Amino acid sequence: MANKEIITNNTAEIDGELAAKIVDHSDAESSSHVVVKPKQTWRSYFWDTFDKSPEERRFLFKLDAVILTFASLGYFIKNLDQINVNSAFVSGMKENLGLYGNQLNYMITCWTVGYVVWSVLTISISKCQTATQIYVLRFFIGLAESAFYPGMQYVIGSWCCIFHASGTIGTMFSGYLMSAVYNLNGTDGFKGWQWLFIINTIISLPIAIAGFFFFPDVPEITRAWWLSKDEIALAKKRMEFEGRANRGSYTKAKVKKIFSSWHIYALTLLYICFNNGVGYGGQPAFALWLKSEGYSVTAINSFPTIASAIAVIFTYIYAWTSDSVFKGERWPPMVFSGTVNIITNTSLAVWNIPLGWKWACYIIGSIGGGISGLTFAWAHEICSDDNEERALVVATMNEMAYVVQAWLPLIVWQQVEGPRYHKGFITMVFIAAGLIDVAVIGAGISGVVSAAHLLRVGFNVTVFERTGVVGGVWDYQPQPDRDPPFPNVRPPAPNWEEVEKEGLSSDEVALIHGPPNPCYAGLKNNIPTPIMRSSLLQWPEGSEDLVDQKVVHQYIQDIARIHSVYENIVFQTRVESVSKPEGDNEWTVITSTFERTKSGHTLTKKTWKFDAVIIASGHYHIPFVPDVPGLSRWKQLFPDRVTHSKQYRTPVPFSNQTILIIGAGVSALDIAKETSPLGAKIIQSRRESKYDVLVSRLPEGVDRVAMVAEFIPDTVNGDSKPLPLKLGQAIPGKVVLEDGKVLEGIDRVIIATGYITSYPFLGDLEQPLTPWEDADEKVLITSDGYITHNLHKDIFYIPDPTLAFIGVSHLVSTFSLFDFQAQVAAKVFAGQARLPPTSIMKEEHRERKVRFQPGDRFHSMYAAEDAYIDKVWTMFGNLTTKYSSSGSRAPRTVG
Repeated sequence: MANKEIITNNTAEIDGELAAKIVDHSDAESSSHVVVKPKQTWRSYFWDTFDKSPEERRFLFKLDAVILTFASLGYFIKNLDQINVNSAFVSGMKENLGLYGNQLNYMITCWTVGYVVWSVLTISISKCQTATQIYVLRFFIGLAESAFYPGMQYVIGSWCCIFHASGTIGTMFSGYLMSAVYNLNGTDGFKGWQWLFIINTIISLPIAIAGFFFFPDVPEITRAWWLSKDEIALAKKRMEFEGRANRGSYTKAKVKKIFSSWHIYALTLLYICFNNGVGYGGQPAFALWLKSEGYSVTAINSFPTIASAIAVIFTYIYAWTSDSVFKGERWPPMVFSGTVNIITNTSLAVWNIPLGWKWACYIIGSIGGGISGLTFAWAHEICSDDNEERALVVATMNEMAYVVQAWLPLIVWQQVEGPRYHKGFITMVFIAAGLIDVAVIGAGISGVVSAAHLLRVGFNVTVFERTGVVGGVWDYQPQPDRDPPFPNVRPPAPNWEEVEKEGLSSDEVALIHGPPNPCYAGLKNNIPTPIMRSSLLQWPEGSEDLVDQKVVHQYIQDIARIHSVYENIVFQTRVESVSKPEGDNEWTVITSTFERTKSGHTLTKKTWKFDAVIIASGHYHIPFVPDVPGLSRWKQLFPDRVTHSKQYRTPVPFSNQTILIIGAGVSALDIAKETSPLGAKIIQSRRESKYDVLVSRLPEGVDRVAMVAEFIPDTVNGDSKPLPLKLGQAIPGKVVLEDGKVLEGIDRVIIATGYITSYPFLGDLEQPLTPWEDADEKVLITSDGYITHNLHKDIFYIPDPTLAFIGVSHLVSTFSLFDFQAQVAAKVFAGQARLPPTSIMKEEHRERKVRFQPGDRFHSMYAAEDAYIDKVWTMFGNLTTKYSSSGSRAPRTVG
């Protein structure tokens, strides 16, 4: 979403009794505007002129009576001309002229190209005998009408009025008019559909003539006879109050400024999406379906007007809520209409849906048409300080939208494919989804597959990755992360300002800003590649079941490259805040980007807005270090001999040494397997657990002992400085186990006790001092640092499912399950699958927590992954790729 920028010169606002009076105070050195702003009453939420002065109310009444009337009638006629060929097509023209190919597409395109005089051309269609004659006239009608809409938008933006509902009324009227004139079929030798164009002309001429006498141009040059000098002066002041600049020249510098700004590009893209994302590409999709079902000509022309009537209502709703409820924000109605478009067009693309729902999709599928006015209102506001930019941007928005509309329907809305326009409906889903922005945090496997599936559905996706590469935990860097605190048992409070401390080198800042992952040189997958894979890409032919980190890393990068994820990643960018302020419909994301320069580095803060956020940052960042008595003292005295497994890179430094490994997870296993062949003696200390399933894979000779109870150094003084140890010298001290056994002669201690789950950018949603038992219905992280609370199916944040998590589940076939979850999230965001009601999701989560027992792993899917997949599969039908952790069904695409 674009940010609205308002630039004022020393502007102060004060309350007053009069509406929008402007008092100028100028001297030779300064210019300021004191805006006397009216007190807003409840009446202004229904019609804003109620709070204005009597003089301004009279002026606005006259203005609306003329401009709004003419603009509405003109737009009414424009849309009537534009749409009447559709009404005629379904009312006999197709059969009379033998239009059984894609001729209707060509007629619509000819109008559009003519868009990219009027009345005479319109009546001439009534005499056409062939499709070719209609092609030519439609071109020139579009050419004649092409200036009306952008020109009227510019003028209306200069007087502050609205008129978009009249266009939809014109669409409605075409259906009613066709139903009525069809009764003239055969009169004076004209068929019913030909009479439509004759009547259309009779209506158009008086409106065109009236415009010549009444239309006022713009305030600076108007000579309207019906406006007094005071009213023209008031109009100019109103534009000044709104920040609308007066007209100027198109200088070289101004043109360069216009085309160097994001305004003309972003706003044009927005209107292209709108103009080609509603209206079925100009095809009478609803009417053609009714015709295929055997309805009468009257019904075929009348029923679609219900959709138009609803569009008219929503046009006013959008305008009213945008100005009042949303206090001038234009994007909320846009997001709403885009969501409705996604749901209705996805359903119509499926086609074989219940009859009642198909009727509903056609009837409510047109409510996006009312967004046109908001897009232009937004453009006027954003470009208000430059009159020439405003004119050029408005014209470019309209021009480029119709340039795309000239060719796109020929590809996806072909007449011969009606009424089941599968390609057309799918295209509208993509365009509607294109108006929805999704942030993905993390570019590991879970982030990459999330972004890829979101892009396939058609979303705008931005991926934030704090390092400089794709790959996540599979990206090997020789440089390890800094030591964690000893102990480290709960999610730490974020310290974003640490990178700004004086005296830090660029390398030190880079290490803090985007710390390395825990990947070690010998890391291999422990799940066979045929099972551990994404639906987006097969492993290279001939790949072994277990491969090293370089192969896995390349596989993730290939997915990102093939599915255009790279183009959407912002590297060296860490996310520092994700929030949705009360009453806001968008997520606010604050980031910091690290960039090296010739003189050092820069850190750039930026604020973004997103409709949805996927957190795919993993949980291998913050080491968990248990609070074992004496451990912190050992770390203080022997810092290089006591480390966390996140610092482990290669086995060479541990050759021929006695290593005490605390932990029984994958890292402990791999370190034991890598160091044992180099002569290391391994002692593994762990607590008994049902998840301790790797014992059979430990190398021979590993001594498994009880959990450590205490570390005791031999030194008795209170010296806090590290004690230097000679090469080959063991740590001077002993380790007492919980069963009373004592270990001595330890050379190295590796803490392989896993990681703390933390999302430090989530603000109050992370409460590190709250016990997990006391978590409320909003919190995500508590003091345990393991459970991510209030998630539905380990994916959707129950209070607001536009926040989703991929990769929370543990003890799973990671790549395949995360891919499955990413597909589910993309389908739900796109409206192609529905979540249960919030009450049901909350109840299911409560029941799950009741079953949770101390010692369990809340997100573990050990021996339960298939049941999870089956349950989610049942919820969402055949909208996703189904997997099985056993490999018996993995992975296959259905649907």
